[in-house]
Amino acid sequence: MSTARTILLCSLAILATSDVGASALPPGSAIELENGFILSGSTGPLTTISAGARNTLATTTDGSLVMCGYMAWLNDLESLAAGPFTRFVAMNGFTGSIVGLRADGSVLRIHSSGQQEYPGPFVDVAIAPGRMAGITPSGDLVWMLGAPMAGAPTRGSFSQIDLGSSTVGVALATNGSLAAWGASLENEPAGTFVDISVGQTHAVALRSDGEAICWGDPADGKCEAPPGPFTAVSAGATFTIALRPDGSISQWGAISSAPPSGSFVAIDAGWGFAVALRADGTVAGWGRQAEGAHVAPGTPFVRCVSMDNNWFALRTDGSLEQFVVGPTAPFPAPSTPAMYQDLSSTPSVIAAIQANGSVATRGFGLFGEETPPDGAFRRLSGGLFHFAAIDDLGEITCWGLNAWGQCDSPRGPFLSVAAGDYHTVALRSNGSVAAWGDNFYGQCGVPAGSYVEVSAGIGHSVALQADGSLSAWGRNVEGQCSVSGGPYAHAYAIGHATIAVGADGSVTCFGSDTEYLCTFLQNLTWRFEPTFNLITPGPDCDADGTPDFAAIFDGATDSNGDGVPDACSSPFDLDGDGVVAAGDLAILLGAWGSAGAADFDGSGQVGAADLALLLGAWSV
Repeated sequence: MSTARTILLCSLAILATSDVGASALPPGSAIELENGFILSGSTGPLTTISAGARNTLATTTDGSLVMCGYMAWLNDLESLAAGPFTRFVAMNGFTGSIVGLRADGSVLRIHSSGQQEYPGPFVDVAIAPGRMAGITPSGDLVWMLGAPMAGAPTRGSFSQIDLGSSTVGVALATNGSLAAWGASLENEPAGTFVDISVGQTHAVALRSDGEAICWGDPADGKCEAPPGPFTAVSAGATFTIALRPDGSISQWGAISSAPPSGSFVAIDAGWGFAVALRADGTVAGWGRQAEGAHVAPGTPFVRCVSMDNNWFALRTDGSLEQFVVGPTAPFPAPSTPAMYQDLSSTPSVIAAIQANGSVATRGFGLFGEETPPDGAFRRLSGGLFHFAAIDDLGEITCWGLNAWGQCDSPRGPFLSVAAGDYHTVALRSNGSVAAWGDNFYGQCGVPAGSYVEVSAGIGHSVALQADGSLSAWGRNVEGQCSVSGGPYAHAYAIGHATIAVGADGSVTCFGSDTEYLCTFLQNLTWRFEPTFNLITPGPDCDADGTPDFAAIFDGATDSNGDGVPDACSSPFDLDGDGVVAAGDLAILLGAWGSAGAADFDGSGQVGAADLALLLGAWSV
């Protein structure tokens, strides 16, 4: 497991139609793609919940899946159509595999490399890193993935199983006795029990008289159970929760916030957060990483953005909902009435246009992204380290990093704007397109034509003409600018890919498919909202899935304050993006003949020797 704070980055937001086929989600569901995604906004009540390390899973009344939290590894949802499922289980560990138990007893496992089917039948299933086990209707304990854990029983009749780490677990026998294994759990208590749950290094069991019995590692007070009676128990990584007969929740151990008040029917503890299900099918969540815990029916979403351990949804009625309870302050109080016009983000700052046109932000920015200018705006777009907003007169104001002139907006009027990594693209009212900022790949070299939509990616730009033809220019290493076909209804530049959508909702992708984005979208039919803004993920120097600023948030050392952890920082990485590449070369050339950070050889001025050193450390 990992304590790294999860950062979900919204690169493309889309709404599922009500007839998307086998993988249909409830109308109004929203999806975030590229570095992670969230499926949310169920229009029906939820029936089961499961909290993992970085995600929350739930099933609806029709046996379909609702997912919230970090899911970047999930590359294929097609097999989820073969339900209905009775429940899903989220691995309480960093890697995040999930398993679903179907009504017929078969099991589906989804993980970073794909998915596997296990015909079963099974009556219970549990997952841990590198291990998965199930209980058959006859009570046999079957290891479905990996070798049996050391000390696990080889014979017996069981009704329930739960796994913690890759070495600890507990099985509940049909006679109510416990079989536990692993260094911290091997001395299981005696008695008759009706429910079990395993954390990282401790376990809790519900005795038949309603008392919660905990054992294992006593650190953090997670084994100091109060008197019952209880009806359900669940063990997190450093805490334990229990449900009382009146529906209230008791909690002990280390967790960042208290449980919610009210009456609940089910509970589940994750890594540093917990979720609870109400009788009406809505969910409450609390704790440090309650990622997507507040999945609830309501007005459909039109946009989702996320940052830190919080994510936000802008609904069609203009309300802005914060779905995750974390240790940080809530979103700034909105103007009156509490309605918002637009919502966007950079990787570290969320911004929303309030009803009066002013911009409210939350988060921290390395270059002032969290400090918007005064004024009234109607459209907003977040890039990597800068924002762009349009006012009522069609004029654009940008703020944040301006190292490549991406904030030096020309005069309008403009109809829309899209902020890329280090450049900005905007559509004028006469159909022409203006682009400014980094032009290393020609992403600001707009071809002649009259356009109706624009979009900006990492190093390329896209524009759609009124007749549905598509233009793309800039970086084309992955083929993202080699567009063809049409006519199209909408087009988007996202990361190193271009996404073109036909009038019938079909999807054509050009460029990089490293995140399975194109494959995923091409298997489904979607209604794309043309007003959605696109952003790109922040630098991730060690490619571990957690952006550099998030790693620094969680304690990684950044002694020089360049936004890159010291563990993978290079003195030649002048722009702090984790690689030595074109951006660093541009900074060096801009400082030629003067002193500064690019004076690698200490000669007092930037020159040929420094250029040679930078080129010798070139990353891409």
